[in-house]
Order: sequence, then structure tokens, then C-alpha cells
Amino acid sequence: MSDYTNADVKIYIDDIEQKAIIRRHKRDDVLNAIKGYGDKTTNTLPGYVSSLDITKLKTGNHILKIEAQTRDGKVLKSQSTKFIKKYDTTLWLDSIVNNREQDNTLNISGWVMSEDKNATIKVSIQNTNITETNFSRFERNDVLQAITSCGGRNTNKKPGYSGTVDISSIPDGIYNLSIQVISSIDNSVLLEKISTIKVRNL
Repeated sequence: MSDYTNADVKIYIDDIEQKAIIRRHKRDDVLNAIKGYGDKTTNTLPGYVSSLDITKLKTGNHILKIEAQTRDGKVLKSQSTKFIKKYDTTLWLDSIVNNREQDNTLNISGWVMSEDKNATIKVSIQNTNITETNFSRFERNDVLQAITSCGGRNTNKKPGYSGTVDISSIPDGIYNLSIQVISSIDNSVLLEKISTIKVRNL
């Protein structure tokens, strides 16, 4: 909304203007709710929508900035927000089969490929106090030969993972087993895989 007639909208990432198609549209709800900043005469199409291709953007922290400008480039209003482009990641669980009965100990193994070379594996079981992060990592040449994305060999020296989880204290029942890849940058979840397990402790 602006008292400048039909102000332009510009989009920037890290102060670089993005060549994005910005579609303007009517927003009667906005015009009815916002008083000032002009009126229907200067804001014929107050709404805007756009999509940005960030596939070539480096992973990590970035700043998205939206500006309202006059036609000669004078900034009328600027708003910025931080966002994180997550690392390209893929995850596989080899050892757990959905709905198979498990007792006393879970043996968990698989592989993960990620652009985050220091990403870690975290395992948790629904509605229990069990959370494990101490998993050994090892080489998996078969994986490295098959998967060339997600950083490839440069960031995935040891894509294999394995570990055991003590489930002897869990009551019999059906639970969700969560395997998460955790970012080394901000501890966010890069990828999660959920399997169903049946616990039956003998």
C-alpha cells in the first residue's frame, strides 16, 4: 500500500535483485482493512505473488528483501527477513522393516548423503525417552558410486551409519521410529525418515 500510484515491487536475495516474475492482483480485504497509504486510486493492485528459483543458491543463511519503489528506483519501503537454504540431503534405512516385531535391542543401519559434511544422525522413538545420537560412521563405496548428488565424495567421506538402541524398557506396542539428519550449522532437521516398529520384549 502506498500513496505513490502503483508502486513497483522488487525482490532481492543478499542485495542482488532477482529476475522473478511478480504478479500483482486485487486485494479488497487489504484495501478495506488498511487506512492511509493512499487508497484504491493509488493501489489498484496491492497484492503480489512470485516464486524464486534458489536451486543455484549456496546452502546456508541468506537475506530476502522486498522493496516498494517508485518507477525511477526510489525506495518507498523495505522489509527484510532471514532464511536458510537447507543442504541437499538423502537418507536410507537398511535394517528396519516396517511392522516387524523387535525385542530388547534395535540394530539400526543405513546411509546418508548430505552437502553438510558434518551432519549427524539422531534416532528417537515416539512417546518414549529414547533418543540416541551416538552412531558410528563408515565408508560405503557402493553408495558413493550410486549417488553423485548431495555433495558427492567431497562432503561424504563416511556415508554409512550404524548403531544399537536399547528398547528393553519400552512397553509392548506399536511405535514410530524416527531417523533424522541434523544440520551442523543450526541443529535443524535436514531430512527425516519414519518407520513403524512393533515392540515385544520377551
